[in-house]
Amino acid sequence: MPLNNNWSTLVTEFGRSIGLPEMSLGDIGLCRVELDDCTAIDFETDAAGRLHLYCVMPPVPAGSRPALHEAMLQANYVGQREPVKASFGIDPANSEAVLHLALPEAAGESLEVFSQSVQDFSAIANLWCQKIRDNDFGTTQPADSTHPPVYA
Repeated sequence: MPLNNNWSTLVTEFGRSIGLPEMSLGDIGLCRVELDDCTAIDFETDAAGRLHLYCVMPPVPAGSRPALHEAMLQANYVGQREPVKASFGIDPANSEAVLHLALPEAAGESLEVFSQSVQDFSAIANLWCQKIRDNDFGTTQPADSTHPPVYA
């Protein structure tokens, strides 16, 4: 299926607006933007013409993963933040945590709405990259000593 030209155009225009004139989805509908030494965002179209944003979180030592995974599940942004409906997932094959957002059709209506959606997603990704870097991703609720930990 051919790329949704609107997404392709918006990604290119967004790239220009942030000083990356070479940014484009390319022939296969994929590009990666390195925002800083911690955060890279992948833009990818699917077969149905939707645009997805992904951010792989930095690696976490195995012993810290249960606390990180619990914190991410508690913080999943689906239905909690408007208009960003991003969610965390775990890629067990690569031991990676991934933040994902399928952009709503409304984000494709203008560069302004598209840019805001990408900036909102980027802010969440940056927040979590920093939490991981600072090893500050403990649970948001106090431990209940009457129940064993989920990851015992």
